[in-house]
Amino acid sequence: MRWARSLSTAVLMVLTALALAVAVGVACTPQQTEAVASRTPLRVCATIFPLYEFATRIAGERAQVSLLLPPGADVHLWEPGVDTLRSLGRVDLLIYNGAGLEPWLEKIVAAASNPRLRLVDASEGLALHPMGGGEVHGHAAGEKARSRGAQEPGAYDPHVWLDPVRAKRQAANIRDALVAADPEGKNFYSARYDALARRLDHLDFLFRTVLAGTRHKDFVVSHAAFGYLASRYGLQQIALTGPEGEAEPSPAHLAVVAGLYRGGGRRYLFIDALHGGRAAATVAREVGAEVLALHHLAALTPTQATAGEDYFSLMEENLVNLYRGLE
Repeated sequence: MRWARSLSTAVLMVLTALALAVAVGVACTPQQTEAVASRTPLRVCATIFPLYEFATRIAGERAQVSLLLPPGADVHLWEPGVDTLRSLGRVDLLIYNGAGLEPWLEKIVAAASNPRLRLVDASEGLALHPMGGGEVHGHAAGEKARSRGAQEPGAYDPHVWLDPVRAKRQAANIRDALVAADPEGKNFYSARYDALARRLDHLDFLFRTVLAGTRHKDFVVSHAAFGYLASRYGLQQIALTGPEGEAEPSPAHLAVVAGLYRGGGRRYLFIDALHGGRAAATVAREVGAEVLALHHLAALTPTQATAGEDYFSLMEENLVNLYRGLE
């Protein structure tokens, strides 16, 4: 355990140094000083937190970026208010995840009545996991591409941003949309995207390196949001509820999961802060498992938002906790 904690500390030190280096690199790009010329900034809105962060990092001062989903909200159940619809009437680009994550998207676009609003599907071109039925591990093994705009809830696992490689493609889609809306900013957006892409590449490298040597290759989690992350790094998630965080699992399913702890050397159960649920706490208590956090990041918790957490700080914590839980 002492060695594991030392490695975890070392990982965080490397990631912190990397974050500082990237931040300095972005601050020194000459294009940034040109962004405050006399022009009207683009108005950009992103539906979920990771897309908001990617858009903010790429757009810099050339756009005003806002976030649709408030802290603590469940993206599957959230309902927009009047102020939200009114604000969309002034937006140029609406960046959404797609893959069925935002079942309310068509409704709010229609209600906004904004003829100049451009929709940006951040998941366009990505291979997606089709949603499986009745699977203990929470996701199908295969992948299948889907066409732009597919919004059928339950057809695909939408949590693509938790895989740094897919997140990089989402960031590229955002860059391309910004360039299309503001061609004069192409070099500016490209330079800032390149800095973000390098950081996502390093995050991928760290996940691959740290998780490659773990003793266990599967983990129990409260909410099946981590299928893409798991498959990227040769792991399997064993989920209590599906990707949409639906109702509490059946007693039979809970019994199957609890049985995995008997004689299997498992000591940990991962709980997503926004989709923890009573079932996960009950299983942890019954099997004597220690609880670790995994963050799905679609929305921050109010505490995370107040603390200034971001995509990279929470992914770093996911990595440290996964390593600890799989050792």
